[in-house]
Amino acid sequence: MGTLVPMKRFATGLFCALAIPLVVGVSACSTQSSTEGAASTAATTTMAQEIPEFVEKCQVKPISSEKEQAKKEEGKAEGGASEQPKASGSKTAAKSSQADSAAKDSGETAMVPEQFLTKDVTLTLKTTAGDIPMKLTASKTPCAASTIASLAKQGFYNKTVCHRITTEEIYVLQCGDPDGTGEGGPGFVFKDEYPVGTDQSNLYKPGVVAMANAGQNTNGSQFFVTYADSPLPAYYTIFGSVSEAGMKTVQAIAKKGTKGGVPDGQPSTEVRIDKAVVSE
Repeated sequence: MGTLVPMKRFATGLFCALAIPLVVGVSACSTQSSTEGAASTAATTTMAQEIPEFVEKCQVKPISSEKEQAKKEEGKAEGGASEQPKASGSKTAAKSSQADSAAKDSGETAMVPEQFLTKDVTLTLKTTAGDIPMKLTASKTPCAASTIASLAKQGFYNKTVCHRITTEEIYVLQCGDPDGTGEGGPGFVFKDEYPVGTDQSNLYKPGVVAMANAGQNTNGSQFFVTYADSPLPAYYTIFGSVSEAGMKTVQAIAKKGTKGGVPDGQPSTEVRIDKAVVSE
């Protein structure tokens, strides 16, 4: 996102998550790493064989997490064979929720959706601050809506935290990182959708739900909800909208501000997603 206040674009860390703009962490969004080489190509081929339509149409690419890269480097140093990149990365514990670390480090992986949603659905984030229902627009942004719904059904968002909130220039609550650091993701990325590639403006109004990214076509699992008009460029795929009841919860979270009163940081009171539920 890289133009407003210098933050890390809505990367996965909205940055990386919002570079603030909205960015995702570098490690989670590095899709061009030269160390992956042929192994990454092989992983992509395997994914295409299993789910050709979704992978092809959404331009899905596997990525390795920072921990996986560290393990591979360690293996090389010890003379052992490095692990092949997987189509989906390991889901790790949110650092702000250490009580759940055992569950998050159990080897659980996120899978690429096997098919597209056939209609719009409702995703309800059941958080410690209250429920946040949102409509996912599968009809307009099928790749993003289908991926987020699939991750929710897999339990990917359960026991994770909304790790970021911004209170100046742009006004967003960012969630979806299994690490809780702004650098985590599902182990794969997919292409941008509406409104990316257009010259539209004034799109990110209260209640908009959009993908956080680390640059072009680096969408993963992180997303943000705007709670006030935010002058962001059309760099972030808009895949849903929060209900009126859900916005009351988001506004209440925003009203409490950030830890330490900084303009961009963790919510003053932890916002944990106990469970993410998909319904029609």
